[in-house]
Amino acid sequence: LVTIITGALLSTALISCTVLQPRNYTRGEIILTIDDGPVIGVSDVMLDVLAKHQVPAAFCYIGENMQRHPEIVTRALDEGHQLIQHSMHHNTRTLLSPTTLQRETEQVQALVDALPTQQPHQLTYFRPPFGLITPAVHQLVARKGFRYAHVSSYIHEAPYQEDKRDKILDYYKEALLRKGGGVIVFHEMRFRDGDPSVTDKRWLPSTVEEFILWARAEGFTFTLYP
Repeated sequence: LVTIITGALLSTALISCTVLQPRNYTRGEIILTIDDGPVIGVSDVMLDVLAKHQVPAAFCYIGENMQRHPEIVTRALDEGHQLIQHSMHHNTRTLLSPTTLQRETEQVQALVDALPTQQPHQLTYFRPPFGLITPAVHQLVARKGFRYAHVSSYIHEAPYQEDKRDKILDYYKEALLRKGGGVIVFHEMRFRDGDPSVTDKRWLPSTVEEFILWARAEGFTFTLYP
């Protein structure tokens, strides 16, 4: 899930595919995935919205953000949401090394194991940084027994400001109606190669709430990866 890939990856044949695949959903169902948090002022409000409407979500939190805000991760687990492995530092260089990938996924799991949650959670799904499946990623997934956290429709809204909310919603509405359901992703921040170039995403929770109301009116139900 990336439109621009740095030179090291562009100059090689390392990329086999992305997690943008028509898999892991049942007709009439939506899997709502939310990437790159947690972020104060966004992730906590997002959890408020999801609790209000009793909607489960799959969170692809970044490890270093989890270190900053473990209370949000704990809350997400306690409220029944799903956590997805998404690496410790969200760096393209990580995608080249099975050793680094394994170390980072183990660090993320250790962070989860240390949380004061009543819901111990073994992370079994993996969404690689930028959604790119390189040979190193494929090797890690085979070795660790992860399952890919695929998406079926994607718009790169990570850097978008609030004036693009209608564009985002219209894209996902059209895709979900056309496909009869799907797996979609929103980003709680823009995170590029370990550099958290902050985009103000405080508008996102209310946008997701609008999306939830639309989806329910259309007869969709929300679920998690099986």
